[in-house]
Amino acid sequence: GQARIAREGSDVTIVSLSYMTIEALQAANYLEKFNVSCEIVDLRTIRPLDWETILNSIQKTQRLIVLDTGVETGSVAGEIIARVCMQHFTILKHPPVRIAMPDNPEPTSFGLTKHFYPTSENIVESIADMLSLSLDISELTKSRKHPHDVPGDWFKGPF
Repeated sequence: GQARIAREGSDVTIVSLSYMTIEALQAANYLEKFNVSCEIVDLRTIRPLDWETILNSIQKTQRLIVLDTGVETGSVAGEIIARVCMQHFTILKHPPVRIAMPDNPEPTSFGLTKHFYPTSENIVESIADMLSLSLDISELTKSRKHPHDVPGDWFKGPF
């Protein structure tokens, strides 16, 4: 029931869950090279949501990106953004951003999955847009040494 601050930051709050926390950490490490400081809130649970941790972070950064491992419509990310906008919209300097899977069936072939799953590159591009920065993400893209459908070298299963 309690989120953790996976990384302290001051420019943008990234609220993430599950595997997207790993992508958020990669994005934050990359953005650090451009003097962009990301605070990452790892939800750890969604019921109950730790609103206090989320709101404390947003009050500090005044910007919000929410990452979700599910589809956009009906997502946890959508619920977080809705509640923040309904109750705390005035503290935001920029409209919140949601990054999730598209609202269509999950593809099963290697080729079709290439642009389906959100990545750290998508996060960096969204934050750059939010902060009106022009960033070259080619270095980040080249740093991926594994196929796009494998989270990383550390991943050993379940299949």
